[in-house]
Amino acid sequence: MTESGECTRFGKSCFYPVSNCCRWHIISIINADISSKYSIPNLGLYHKVRMNFIHKSFLYFIIPLLIFSNCSQMYDDVELPEHIRELENLTVITADTEPIADIQLTRDQSFGDSDDVFIGNIRDMVVDDQGRVFIADTHQNTVHVFNPDGSITTRIGRQGQGPGEFQGIYSMAIHQNQLYVYDYPLYRITTFSLDSFEHTHIINLNPENWGHIEELDGRFPTHFFIIDDNTILQRFVQISQPDQIGEPTFSRHYLLNKDGEIISDLIYEQRGVEYLVSTYGGGINFLAPPFIRSSLMAISANGNIFSAWSEEFLIKVYNLEGNYVRAFYYPYNQSSLDRREILDLYSDQPDLQETYRSTEFPESWPALHFMMSDDENRLWVSTISDDDEHYTWLVLSENGELLARFDWPGNRLNRDVTNLELIVVKNGYLYSHEVDDDTGLQQIVRYRIEKEEV
Repeated sequence: MTESGECTRFGKSCFYPVSNCCRWHIISIINADISSKYSIPNLGLYHKVRMNFIHKSFLYFIIPLLIFSNCSQMYDDVELPEHIRELENLTVITADTEPIADIQLTRDQSFGDSDDVFIGNIRDMVVDDQGRVFIADTHQNTVHVFNPDGSITTRIGRQGQGPGEFQGIYSMAIHQNQLYVYDYPLYRITTFSLDSFEHTHIINLNPENWGHIEELDGRFPTHFFIIDDNTILQRFVQISQPDQIGEPTFSRHYLLNKDGEIISDLIYEQRGVEYLVSTYGGGINFLAPPFIRSSLMAISANGNIFSAWSEEFLIKVYNLEGNYVRAFYYPYNQSSLDRREILDLYSDQPDLQETYRSTEFPESWPALHFMMSDDENRLWVSTISDDDEHYTWLVLSENGELLARFDWPGNRLNRDVTNLELIVVKNGYLYSHEVDDDTGLQQIVRYRIEKEEV
């Protein structure tokens, strides 16, 4: 994949915050020869130039000149790392960029344990267009289905290996009135009708289907993303081998059909979790403290792949062919990491604490915590700040415009990088997986999203 793409700064998809030197650019060409109107940024002010009866040849000359000048100079007043400055179609969100709206989240409904249902362990959660909530329970290997009012309506599947049964639910998705449930031990995705809740199809992720692909040797299917009725994007993760200790791992993504057959070349490759490796005690220990770096990924409903490495607030956008489209960057000041604070987490585990004492720590926390796309193709990104009790969230348009910013409860010291967050935004609500600190009971809580224009 190359870092290339067409510049769209003068197109309809150009969304740049008002505080950046790039403003909205509007080019309305009526019959190309009769009338054109431009909004051209100059020292942070709009300069509108109206040109009538302009010849086509002049337009063909001046538009590329304006685009080249704007793209190469618009971030000269922002200090950017070289690898950032080299990116094409880059949107920079500066610290003084004001969001379009403020967001308030009001608790509205909960879904979980009651007299009628007991949930063992929540692995995943999805929401359909009717507002019904589907909760994957890995202890019972079933999917609990709740009505929008919080009442239980049915359960889908049970322990077993037959049609519609599960050995270990890993992840779920909803597409076109079908529920997709991935069973990791069985390497298969089972689909169920949202009308009858009966199973309708099985996608077998048989390793024999990709045994001929050398790049997938030693990799296993994990998360999947629904592209359309007949296509899924499947992630294959790499497991570190003893002779690869300390080397980065990578997950690879391919398109599969409904028979589980790979129908594409490599679409996208992403770096794996950067575990700490310790040889304390003579053995090899893979450590997953809350500050380790990892990749984040989200796919929008219209097929944009958003990718980030948590070390910095840089989000790259790719299409479903794996081609780079654009990038968003926020010059984010990472929070300093206190080594003593981390060691105190393991005060009741002396051996593990000693293992961490012998391990080198980074100087800071990652910039990013979590990232997801909602039903309106907006990107929700949470950042790690100096606040131990909250994450700061940014809501971006798919073109990088800052729509909202808000704080949401979360403890960075409790981060599990292998199982970060379970949050869905759909139908004007935010659904969040929450655990009671006192009882340990798990539930899904629905919050009403209230927006107020700034």
